[in-house]
Amino acid sequence: MATFKESLKKDLEELLGRFQATGTVRYQEFSAVWREMNFSSIFYGCVELGDNNAFTRDILAAASRYFLPPNSFQIRVGALYLLHGLYHSQPAFPQQKIRIALKEWEDIVTFQQEASNAQHYDVVYILWKLRQDKAFCFTAMPIKLNFRSKKKIKPPANCESFIDPPVRPQELMNNDSLEEIANIHQHYEELKAAISAEPGKANSKISLVQQDLVSKVRNRLTAFAHWQKSERETEKAAEEDSEETMQMQECSRRAELLASIKSKSFGQPIEVSRARRHRAITVAAVDTVQGPSRTRRESLKKRTLRCLVGQGPVCEDLLKPTKLWRLTSVGQEEERDQKPKRRFKY
Repeated sequence: MATFKESLKKDLEELLGRFQATGTVRYQEFSAVWREMNFSSIFYGCVELGDNNAFTRDILAAASRYFLPPNSFQIRVGALYLLHGLYHSQPAFPQQKIRIALKEWEDIVTFQQEASNAQHYDVVYILWKLRQDKAFCFTAMPIKLNFRSKKKIKPPANCESFIDPPVRPQELMNNDSLEEIANIHQHYEELKAAISAEPGKANSKISLVQQDLVSKVRNRLTAFAHWQKSERETEKAAEEDSEETMQMQECSRRAELLASIKSKSFGQPIEVSRARRHRAITVAAVDTVQGPSRTRRESLKKRTLRCLVGQGPVCEDLLKPTKLWRLTSVGQEEERDQKPKRRFKY
């Protein structure tokens, strides 16, 4: 499924981009775009049931990202309509739900209140319908996490054309607009000087606008841009510090665990088995050059023969291997040795 994520993202952005081009938040416009692209056929690529379930989870998770800030209001409305269409057209069984974290639900409630205040009742109805169908799965985290997972999850990159800028002073007050304001202010001062009692000098009583208006606006915009930049850098530094702190805590926790395991393993006294407690402990001198650590012990047969030979002359029968039938019968050794063997006849 990982190979389809990039193509899936392009298809979702294409659908939302067409809906954004309509310039409205009406559901009928979105349904027209949906039918034009035949977007319900996006599930036709999966044949097996297991692939359908996994692909449905991926596409619902990808579409839910556009339903949250910092996307614009129109894109969030389009994402809501998209989730509604995908949820009711999915072929998965049982139906896969839309994962929503608890911290994200506050943004959704605020979005619903804004839509209700703006009298976008189709948006309110679609959200109410999804809640009635129990399409949302409220979770602690927006994505599934594995126990002790080493994989670093990167936040998804948002489309720049979908993001609603939180502030618009830079767009409203650019260089052209400031220059136009400066020209208007200069013309205003000239008109005041023309109607003044003293020619060439403006009357201070009719001065309703500050003299250094343009410079003050420019200074305020510059200060705001510096503040916004510093806030972003502070947030980024805080995120990096939190990641480093988590990594250090994990490393220290692992080191403490290893130290405790070593202390427990080496701290336990070694008990001698009961079978060897009667033996005396001998300390052997260790040479500088040691031989092999293990020596092969003689078998029981060799040790027995060595003991018997050391005691005196030994009968030859004792040196031969003992046959099992000799343990149960006495005599008739020669007859049993010369017993003919029967051959198998085909």
